Amino acid sequence: MPLNLEEILALPDIGQKINYLKKGRKTELPDRCKLWDDWNPERHEIMVDKKKYPDRKVLDKESEKVFDEKTGKTYEIEAKYKTEPVNRISIPLEQDIVNIQTAFTVGTEPSMDCTPTDDDEKKLLDAVKAVFKSNKIKYQNKKIVRAWLSEQEAAEYWYVTDDDSFWAKFWKKVKTTFGGKVKPTKKLKSVLWSPFRGDKLYPFFNDEGKMIAFSREYKKKLMDDSEVICFMTITDKMVYQWDLSKGYEERTPFAHGFPKLPVLYAYRPEPYCKKIKTFRVRLEKLLSNYADCIDYHFFPILELIGEVIWF
Repeated sequence: MPLNLEEILALPDIGQKINYLKKGRKTELPDRCKLWDDWNPERHEIMVDKKKYPDRKVLDKESEKVFDEKTGKTYEIEAKYKTEPVNRISIPLEQDIVNIQTAFTVGTEPSMDCTPTDDDEKKLLDAVKAVFKSNKIKYQNKKIVRAWLSEQEAAEYWYVTDDDSFWAKFWKKVKTTFGGKVKPTKKLKSVLWSPFRGDKLYPFFNDEGKMIAFSREYKKKLMDDSEVICFMTITDKMVYQWDLSKGYEERTPFAHGFPKLPVLYAYRPEPYCKKIKTFRVRLEKLLSNYADCIDYHFFPILELIGEVIWF
């Protein structure tokens, strides 16, 4: 049995290797389907559970007796009923609460408190700010907080891609800070992973509780509309990837180029709005039933004509 991450990655059996990498997670995977049903108003119980909240069965035609002259017998034709949809009012309460909390948390962009001591540090700070602006971190932060509150977990992965256009804008200003000889051809980018985006996240913690690796399982759609399950593991130095179709196939691992694990991970044991779910379910039921009552009794169903005496 492998004892550490290096021994796990050295296993020849890919299936066994992935199984051990998944076991590095210390918490249960979030129930993505259940969380999505609570988050999406169209998936609330009042909208989809026709057994618990059935449509109304109303009389369309009363039963009647028909005399058959040929047989001399009287037959009864059964009453006919039709189904009318009841009111189903859903309330996006979870979305409202999470969006408000997200606005309070990162609605105002976090400020970067830094006082450069010389011109080189100032230019380096400008480069960092340019990276944040290029990756739209202001909006990415909102997505991360929203995912963390509603989906229980989220991860931000930073990677390097070929793109020299990023440096073309301000290379003249910062080239002395970076040596000044060769213009960089790489660009820093980030991506968000979370359950609603189709990701299963597997942080790998050692015995001291430090995250030393991070894995992600997801589905990749091919050109023929078929899907392949992919598993990706990131360590402090390397990125490993495997594809599962008929069997596991390993892609060529590569070094990510960072001095440490380029993944930020956040987890919470329950969704932010778990405690208000019963209130929301009850409120949706009351509003839907009240709407049915109003619709049914809004117009009179019986009209009496005459005089009232002895009143």
